[in-house]
Amino acid sequence: MFFPQFLSGAVEFTKNGAQDGDPGLVMQFIKNLARKSALLSRIERMRLISEQYLAPSGYWHSYPADSNGNAVPWFTYPAIQFLNGVVQPSWKVFEYGSGYSTVFWNARCALTVSVEHDESWFNHLKALHPEFDVRLVKEGFDVSRGYLEDLVARFEAESFELPTLPDRQSNIDHGLLNREFANYAAQVTEFPKGFFDVIVVDGMARCLCLYAAAEYIADEGVIVLDNSDRWQYNDLQDYLVRSKGFKRIDFDGLGPLRAAGWITSIFFKSAAFPICVETRRDRGSGDLG
Repeated sequence: MFFPQFLSGAVEFTKNGAQDGDPGLVMQFIKNLARKSALLSRIERMRLISEQYLAPSGYWHSYPADSNGNAVPWFTYPAIQFLNGVVQPSWKVFEYGSGYSTVFWNARCALTVSVEHDESWFNHLKALHPEFDVRLVKEGFDVSRGYLEDLVARFEAESFELPTLPDRQSNIDHGLLNREFANYAAQVTEFPKGFFDVIVVDGMARCLCLYAAAEYIADEGVIVLDNSDRWQYNDLQDYLVRSKGFKRIDFDGLGPLRAAGWITSIFFKSAAFPICVETRRDRGSGDLG
């Protein structure tokens, strides 16, 4: 009812202004009307975005979840949608960083191994899901482990640019410390090379973890790097693409809980994995209903 009444009042005001012989008043009113109309249009557009995209994606939940409340990884929505289409029950998954993604992978795949550095979060997750294979590995570099020292030596011999921030805690939070979390990054080396179909890099020591992932992922496997838009990971992404023969797909957009978009990227060598994608859409989907 609001808009017809608003329009009726606008017409009456314009007539009166014209009769009073004040064209300036009429023009000013028309400009104000245009501004209000544009504002109403934007509000309506925001409502439709919420109703047709954000809500079906699960955005309004207080944790990363789909519209039904099922846990999803804290990746961008385009990446989540893509992975939902290609994930296979036979996959074996290794993830650096645990959380809602751990629930997601365990519900869909044959094996999920997760490594976590935060003891309180580890305890919380294990209390909820004691059956999950989640390993607590805090900051540290055990130089007595020869294979670990070798991994770090080969990584550092590449002379990657590894930018850090002035604040140490920020470096930890954003996965910018590498040597300091060598024990954490080396967890994947406890398995044979080629054992895992998916390796997720979304925790500590991201550059060192990417380096290890490139060595241990299956030939037809995929590496998932979240927050790949951070320029601090540039050299390792170049290394995967230019030196190790990986291809990269970027999934840019919104994701759970955050108001700003970011990028989740998938690296792969073989194009075999997208062949598994579901080809049929649910009846009623799409803009034609």
